[in-house]
Amino acid sequence: MRIHIWKHAIFVLLSLGGIGAIGIASIPNSPLSAAAPSIQPASVTASSAEIDSIIASGFTAAQVVPAARSSDSEFLRRVWLDLAGRTPPISAVRKLEGGEPLDRPALVAQLLTSEDYVNYWGRLWADYLTGQRQVESERHNSQKFLHWIAKSFRENTPYDQTVAELVTGEGTSDVSGPVNFLLRYDAQPVPLAGAVSQKMLGLSLQCAECHDHPHAEWKQKDFWGLAAHFARLHKMVPAEGFEGEPFAVVVERSRGELTVPDKKAMKDAEGRFPKKTVAAQLPGEPRTSPQAPRRAALVKWLADAKNPYVSRHFVNQAWTQLLGEPLVPNLDHWQPNGTTVELQVLDRLAGQFAGSGYDIRKLLTTIVLSDTYQRSCVSPVSSASEEDRLAQATLELKHWSRARQRPLSADQIHLSLAQAFGYYFDDDDHRQASAAGMEFLNDIPTDSFGKLPVSLTRSLAMFNGEHARGTVVTAAESAKRAFGSAVGSEQIEWLFQAVLSRQPTDEELAYFEENATSTEAETAIQDIAWVLINSAEFLTNH
Repeated sequence: MRIHIWKHAIFVLLSLGGIGAIGIASIPNSPLSAAAPSIQPASVTASSAEIDSIIASGFTAAQVVPAARSSDSEFLRRVWLDLAGRTPPISAVRKLEGGEPLDRPALVAQLLTSEDYVNYWGRLWADYLTGQRQVESERHNSQKFLHWIAKSFRENTPYDQTVAELVTGEGTSDVSGPVNFLLRYDAQPVPLAGAVSQKMLGLSLQCAECHDHPHAEWKQKDFWGLAAHFARLHKMVPAEGFEGEPFAVVVERSRGELTVPDKKAMKDAEGRFPKKTVAAQLPGEPRTSPQAPRRAALVKWLADAKNPYVSRHFVNQAWTQLLGEPLVPNLDHWQPNGTTVELQVLDRLAGQFAGSGYDIRKLLTTIVLSDTYQRSCVSPVSSASEEDRLAQATLELKHWSRARQRPLSADQIHLSLAQAFGYYFDDDDHRQASAAGMEFLNDIPTDSFGKLPVSLTRSLAMFNGEHARGTVVTAAESAKRAFGSAVGSEQIEWLFQAVLSRQPTDEELAYFEENATSTEAETAIQDIAWVLINSAEFLTNH
């Protein structure tokens, strides 16, 4: 690939189609017993309007002007990336370019019932719950777990039911999806208490394992009381798996208690502390009856309307995924009936979510059809200096008055390149994954592009990595088959539509046509594709 010809092309592209900037937010202390508001189901339009009204209430005092509504082209690309994990197909781009109006609610409904959404959000949530990528794991059957989570998104299982099934999983790892959540944390009380508090409640109870939490109200007894609800779990691993395949079994025994060293007691002759039994007790609740099934008691507490955390935490995670920044950093310091815009939005969305029966599709629809989500990422204010521009961007992003420009994840890059040119890097992996109803089996995205979205690894991979090289070669071959070997406006327009989801401007088209004549046709197409996939316009969601 002779990229020296195009040494200024990326900068030209950026200056012609320039985008916005990036920014941050914050909050204040809470008892567990505050009731979560359950708001009766309303139309999505009304729910979105309530959120927009709260957000807009902060504009006047902050003296910010909201950005214009995103164009149909911007919205098409943004919502495809956020809900399906990839850029839109070229057919959808061409319909829009041909003058067909974009029905945004219909598009969102279509995406939320697609397998692209199922696979992308299933993987997002499986990775989040386990704290790792869903590839081969020594502790749990990651593929079985991923399939089960994806199924819950396909069927739009109420989220409180999903949580209940994860916490009460039992059986074998090759059959049960939920049991693999327990096995990921070795079916042990301490790791599971940390996972449940962090991943399902949005709390850092694990920081109270050794002492009372230094920055929140959680006490050491809160953490250990929660952990004791998993004390009767028992993991068994048969010496020989079934037909050579290893598996594990998790069961809950009818008795058994969690014991820890009593460091307030005298050590024995061998210098060891005696053991003491930890009572099963949930934060803010009386002790769980010794006769009660422990995990059933935990599920009842998690699903109780008086527990304000499950709905709020899912809402906060969904908002982060869709708008690039959480409403609150965590729920350790959440205050009931908080007065900040972020806390009001969090309470309102959590109430709508609970009132809808924990309907994930309705929650996501409410957010992406809000004016807040649909705003442009371009500031409506012209700033004279770079310093003023950055200060204005920080203010606007803090108050949600414009969309946030976000770097694509490794998954989004991989899936978008595949969407654009049909290049999957490893054809065998793609065939096997497709047969299993998945997108990839080996972790091709992070192997190719690294885990961190802004890093030297990512930049080098996009500049000259094997995956990027294979992509541009495939792009050139496809262009040649479709339009012939001569480089012209058709090939350039097709590349722009496939990569950037838009037509090139007249200036861009003239620039690339002029420079393409100075090199061999196939190499020129590869170079143009290389420039486009390395542009900030492709590598960010805006």
